[in-house]
Amino acid sequence: MAAKKHFIQAMEWAKKNPFFLAGVVLFVILFGVYYPPSYVSIDEHEYLKNAHLLVQGGTIVAENPSLYCGGVMTPLTQPKSISSYSIGRSLLLIPFTFLPFSFSFASGLLLHLLNLILIYFILKEKNVPVNYSLLYLFFPAAAWEARTLFPELSVLTLFLGAYYLWMKKGFRSTLGAGLLLGLSVFFRVDAIIGPAAFLVQALVKERPKILPLILGGLIPALLFFGFNTINYGGALSTGYGSVGEQIGQQLNPYFVKNALTYILLLFIAVPFSVGAIFRLEQRKEWPLFAALFAGYVFFFSHFTNFWDLPFSLPLTFTARLRYFLPLAGMLLIPSLSLYHAWIAQFRSHSSFSKIPPKVALIAFLLLAGMGLFFLNASHYELAEPRQEISSIIQNTIPPNATVIGSADDCIYFLSPVFGAKHYYKVDQTPPSILESEYYVIDVSYATQQDKDGKRQDIIDGERKIIKEFITAHSPELQKLTTHSDGFNLTIWKKGGIGK
Repeated sequence: MAAKKHFIQAMEWAKKNPFFLAGVVLFVILFGVYYPPSYVSIDEHEYLKNAHLLVQGGTIVAENPSLYCGGVMTPLTQPKSISSYSIGRSLLLIPFTFLPFSFSFASGLLLHLLNLILIYFILKEKNVPVNYSLLYLFFPAAAWEARTLFPELSVLTLFLGAYYLWMKKGFRSTLGAGLLLGLSVFFRVDAIIGPAAFLVQALVKERPKILPLILGGLIPALLFFGFNTINYGGALSTGYGSVGEQIGQQLNPYFVKNALTYILLLFIAVPFSVGAIFRLEQRKEWPLFAALFAGYVFFFSHFTNFWDLPFSLPLTFTARLRYFLPLAGMLLIPSLSLYHAWIAQFRSHSSFSKIPPKVALIAFLLLAGMGLFFLNASHYELAEPRQEISSIIQNTIPPNATVIGSADDCIYFLSPVFGAKHYYKVDQTPPSILESEYYVIDVSYATQQDKDGKRQDIIDGERKIIKEFITAHSPELQKLTTHSDGFNLTIWKKGGIGK
């Protein structure tokens, strides 16, 4: 009887929300049509690698660094290596380590849909039609990150969950909000902006919430400090360095240029968001969103340089906006309320009031679907060569072999996923390794050719070192295979002693 009752309720909900359901189905179908074949960055590799290390030994320290390439050696870990990446996203990937490699990319989709559900209920609490949450579902940066293993969607999940509890009032709800906000720093260190912004909100407008907010974040804070002390040697030491040292840095000389760039991008990505923030003054929430906005713009203007990479319009509003996803996702809350108010007012004073809302929703889904189709196709085109390269490497190089390559090519070597192989970065290869049999991989991508920028200079420098190594050892190297189809891959082999 209970199952039948829930089924009837679900069908009634579907009848009341056909466009919301249609949007979700469309998104999932297009995700499946261009299902991510591989990850494309060392960051994603590190998050998955750490998940496997946690399953195997309950730590992100690799006993044998050559079998888990990536990570750094510190005075605390030598000769073992430890990852410098935050642990949170890896914890969420643990269930996927028991499944085939490709299943790990469903984790991003699940997080994205969870965020959609949270925004759905937040809008419901604010009496905003839930169909507006579809603007988040098809938000380019979020849709792009849903195809990856990056952690920003996870931070947004915790921020949205905390905000939902914050709206509920009461000591326990605020305590829960503090707990979620405290956990966010395990996903990205800069997520500390979230708890700080909620604290600003409490100090300025809702002082009774100060105590439960701090108490809720206390346990995650102690766990975070303990984790840092054990793994990096100090409560405020992280994989990215000492928090104290970073705070003490001189202001980025490009700070103003970066800040203006990021503000402009946010204005375009989430239109009228600043106006929406201060429209909420009557609801006593403007300090929260203003502090989030200021915190994220300050942090990334100081610690990053937007113009270090060449400008690309599609990448700017997808991959490059991912760092601001926690902020952009939160800004959608006041912005969607503002859009609803404006549209309602516009329809009441114009001839457009005669157009049924369903026509506008159908038009939106068609346009959003087309945009998502091209976004997914572009990401697939970027990731597919990585899958092909991985397949060639696995078919050419036998298990337990020793391989030398560049830092970026580390993504093709993860023992639990791709089979056991010992991988060494070309500029960190012990001389003793060169005395025995080893393989060398030389990889480059068509998408990186003729690009400029500081990041590309680093990549080009690493490729140059590989080519110099191959030239220097050419008398003893045998070319095994060469491929050139959207990428360039050459695998060389040096025979063992006596061969």
